[in-house]
Amino acid sequence: MRNAFQHLVAIVDGADCPGFRFTGHALRRSEARRISLAHVRVALTYGCELHRDGAVCYAIGRREVREGAREGLDLSRFRGLQVICTPAGVVMTVYRNDEGHGRRPRRRRGAHPRGLRLAPPRLRGRARPAQDDAPVGVGE
Repeated sequence: MRNAFQHLVAIVDGADCPGFRFTGHALRRSEARRISLAHVRVALTYGCELHRDGAVCYAIGRREVREGAREGLDLSRFRGLQVICTPAGVVMTVYRNDEGHGRRPRRRRGAHPRGLRLAPPRLRGRARPAQDDAPVGVGE
């Protein structure tokens, strides 16, 4: 029996990106965004590997451009390139993100930096204790 995902996968020539397969979506998006398979190969080779939400992201940012310059590589034109893959090596999509927001873990709005809550929890939908149940000396 065929996997439901198999019809979405197109095999790309091994000379361009050995070991990686591309979904039809990734091929369409890379063509629409004018990102060649050679650019994708550069991201897969020199980009930092981030594991997030069950996917693997290969990204080229400031740090990778700086490290490439130390090794004599000019990666500046690839800055912001991100390739999202499955752990099995299937490229799901390709895009440019010049701001790099997807690389930092996001902090919930209003959360304390160390994860501590400063205010007591609210009693939403829960019944408040009756006056009879109040500790002695309270409410008298």
